[in-house]
Amino acid sequence: MTTSDRKEPPARARVFVSYAHSDRPVAGEIARALERANISVWFDSWELEVGDSIAGRIREGLAASDFLVVLLSPESADSRWVREEVDLALSTELRQRSITVVPAILRDCVLPPGLRSFQPIDLRGDRASGISRLVERI
Repeated sequence: MTTSDRKEPPARARVFVSYAHSDRPVAGEIARALERANISVWFDSWELEVGDSIAGRIREGLAASDFLVVLLSPESADSRWVREEVDLALSTELRQRSITVVPAILRDCVLPPGLRSFQPIDLRGDRASGISRLVERI
């Protein structure tokens, strides 16, 4: 068998999870489900340490991610941090690197303007099925 005959294992997808602080319990549940599916997850409470520059670490996390999963609720739709994370992901730099934005609706809310052109995943009803669809998408 030559080197060219060997197949490399598929690269592990990298996902940045964006959410409002009040949605942290469900965001953690989703992040753990993604990890169980062998998806690498950037989740702030796992990644940030005392003394870190929050904005700098968020930029680094987004730049290293293949997907931005935005968990949508009334609180996240109004969150400055979520808005900044979405804006950064939609910036020219990350679009050229090809980050995929995946809105995931936790609770009824008005979709932020930057996310209205993306097909969302609905997590409002059967969350387990919604998470399975999210894993399949990634």
